[in-house]
Amino acid sequence: MKKFMWIGGVVAILVIVLVVTNSIKKAYLKAARECLKGTGQPAISACIDAIKSSPDPDIKMGLLISRSDHYWKAGQIKEALTDSYAALELKGKANIDLPPDVLAQLYRSLVLLNSKAGNSAEALKFADLAIQNGSKEPLVYLTRATHFVAAEDYISALPDLNKAEELGLRLLSVYYGQGRAYMELKNYQKAYTCFKSAEALNTDPRYADSLSPELGLTCFALKRYEEAIPYLKRALAAGAPCVEECSAALAVSQKALRPPARPARRKR
Repeated sequence: MKKFMWIGGVVAILVIVLVVTNSIKKAYLKAARECLKGTGQPAISACIDAIKSSPDPDIKMGLLISRSDHYWKAGQIKEALTDSYAALELKGKANIDLPPDVLAQLYRSLVLLNSKAGNSAEALKFADLAIQNGSKEPLVYLTRATHFVAAEDYISALPDLNKAEELGLRLLSVYYGQGRAYMELKNYQKAYTCFKSAEALNTDPRYADSLSPELGLTCFALKRYEEAIPYLKRALAAGAPCVEECSAALAVSQKALRPPARPARRKR
């Protein structure tokens, strides 16, 4: 009789363990679903619970990436960066083989987060890695281009600026950088098109002063003298650093538009 009571007790304990285990499993799955598909603070809280309970490195890495994205949307850049780096570290430790597009997305996050945090060297490093893995994020290409633009190396920036535009990025800085590169390459027609696109997007009168020298000199190179004159005058009035070049271009443009002098009448 005691034997059967003992067996019954063991069975009862096993049933309790299974119920508790099943309950924990359900709670984990619910938290994981909320982490991956939810939004806002509830999703972040769910991610915290799911990451603590996650038994699998692959799943844990996915949860870390998801929480990083929630933090990013909540403006918690430091926390988002911590999770993205943790996901990358886990990938290396667990030797997780990610498809190139997924890896590119992880690198993309590190590019944007480091850019936001002011870590330009890290942003550039991950921009290179994201592009190597076929990133389709235009801001990744713009990040790398910005590195060259900062050094005024517009020709090196041009391929990335063109790719950013190809991927749908329509920003004044993209068109301005392209225009500067085409000016250096003496492709004045393309430079003109880019500068005019930048001008169309500009809403700041102060930046218009910065565009004026480029547009004036580009129009001058294309012999659009009438169009060049107002830009060159504005550039000189704003104290642009092209004083000598802009002054010479203005003088030639004005001279080219003067009507030819009438021949003197012969005396009878």
